[in-house]
Amino acid sequence: LYSNWMKLNEKIKTIGGRPSMLPPEFVESLVALKLGYYRIDDMRLRFDCYDPNAPQGFNRIEIKYGTGRTDISSFSPEINWDRVNFVKFYNESPFDCYFEIYDIDIQTILNESENFGRSIRDYRGMRPRLSIMKELIERGIYRERKEFSLF
Repeated sequence: LYSNWMKLNEKIKTIGGRPSMLPPEFVESLVALKLGYYRIDDMRLRFDCYDPNAPQGFNRIEIKYGTGRTDISSFSPEINWDRVNFVKFYNESPFDCYFEIYDIDIQTILNESENFGRSIRDYRGMRPRLSIMKELIERGIYRERKEFSLF
């Protein structure tokens, strides 16, 4: 799937188009596989993965990702997760993919991102947005970072 996605984006680029997004289901499944999570396939729960090895109250995971230099992640106005796993992809070729997974808990996000906390508090019903790379990762604000290769 990844190789086909990269080849599709190469073709889109030749006609001057913007790259397509990597399917979120692929990213969620990849994170679950690499970190031993259960992927949740029930949208009513409003989180993407469950970490069976984390303490209770710290195991509901929201997956966000970026495939370029910048990211703007959009979140549900209701927080039903405990942690975000942000996946930063380094797309080298259709046959080479390195990625990092950053683990960030909700309390850290609320404490460190003025805009995110304000959006949750002041703009009820609207989807808060956050540049996870700029506001947290580039400042070294995360619990853990793990590196993987897809192939």
